[in-house]
Amino acid sequence: MKRFLWITLSVSVLVWTGCGHQGTAESVTDVVPGDTVTPGDTEAGNTALKGDMPLDGESEPGVVEGPSHKVLVAYFSATGVTRGVAQNLARVLSSDIYEIVADPVYSAADLDWNDPNSRASREHEDHSIRPKIANHVENMSQYDVVLIGYPIWWGIAPQIVSTFVESYDFNGKTLAAFATSVSSAFGSSDEAIRELTPTAVWKTGQRLTSGDSDEVLRDWLRGVGVVE
Repeated sequence: MKRFLWITLSVSVLVWTGCGHQGTAESVTDVVPGDTVTPGDTEAGNTALKGDMPLDGESEPGVVEGPSHKVLVAYFSATGVTRGVAQNLARVLSSDIYEIVADPVYSAADLDWNDPNSRASREHEDHSIRPKIANHVENMSQYDVVLIGYPIWWGIAPQIVSTFVESYDFNGKTLAAFATSVSSAFGSSDEAIRELTPTAVWKTGQRLTSGDSDEVLRDWLRGVGVVE
């Protein structure tokens, strides 16, 4: 009888422990999966944390005082990495966020940079192409600062970002770009979109990753002038 009770208790402990472990695992799986390689050494191999998840052991998001200017974080993300960075920036700033959604969205075949006939390859070869955007920013005039994010494709911003900047009047607004890539530096990846918005006030852009701490993000945002 004692042997039977001991076996029963042991099984109960194992079941309880297993359930507790499963609950813990599920509580930290709210992430965007890592991405596959996309054109010209672009957003890949990172795990993008969703914007409502605190980083670096912080107890809660939104620890930075709201910016003195109305800020919009706008981004294009073909595979999810740039989305994670944009969400983190918007969380730190407590700002609005807007995703540039392609119409139609890019498929895996569209992003095959080894295929010269793929959609991304054709857009890279012909800079006059303006991919369509499915959505629109309501009342862009309310924003003083717009942060524009994108993956680096062949050293530059994807053409859909040009579509975005040509769709609004940025006269007098402060703009700054942030980019993601596997190894490419930010470089002059924003040069083309700067040229399309000559009456905007451009700040120095930055290559960021989904693993950057809040302090790294704040350092760049201080340079842009939206946090102290």
